[in-house]
Amino acid sequence: MLYAVSWSADGATLAVAGDSGVWLYNTSGFTSTPRLLKVPGGPAHDAAFNPASGILASVHHDGTLRLWDVSTGGQRALLRDEMAQPAPLRALAFSPDGTRIAAAGDDGMIRLWDVSSGVQIASMGGHTGAVTALAFSPDGTLLASGGVDWSVRLWDVISATLISVYEEHSGTVNAVIFTPDGTGIYSGGDDTQLH
Repeated sequence: MLYAVSWSADGATLAVAGDSGVWLYNTSGFTSTPRLLKVPGGPAHDAAFNPASGILASVHHDGTLRLWDVSTGGQRALLRDEMAQPAPLRALAFSPDGTRIAAAGDDGMIRLWDVSSGVQIASMGGHTGAVTALAFSPDGTLLASGGVDWSVRLWDVISATLISVYEEHSGTVNAVIFTPDGTGIYSGGDDTQLH
């Protein structure tokens, strides 16, 4: 099963997250054999490229967030919340400037890390079930999350606090995105509704 796709900023690489791990495709005609980034922690549920550096991030069933050097296929960092029981991670998002990364999953918690140091800088709870979607605002100060509790939540990234809860869906929220000007959020889910 495939869970997510992500383009590198230069358009040269397509990452596909799935049960086998993360497949990297060279997009110059898709003629070369893709490379597989595989970890013993099980499926890769999401993958995203850092918009500033080209580093690839992936989240896994074992509760780990991994940062990869795409040119070599080598792992640059392994991040996890050492203070919590491991729970599958389902979603991740880089801030627009690439300095922070958010990841969330089955325990309903959202964690923020500083990308350069690998230090966890915040943990935010509020969802009553798994978090399945994350997105930063264009200016990087807000984070939207969606989950199996049918809600979309808006967070202040600087203070790591909840700002608003939207309960318009009647099913799991699978996708959240900010408008380009950052003034609105759209979400979609199992109820086939766009809000």
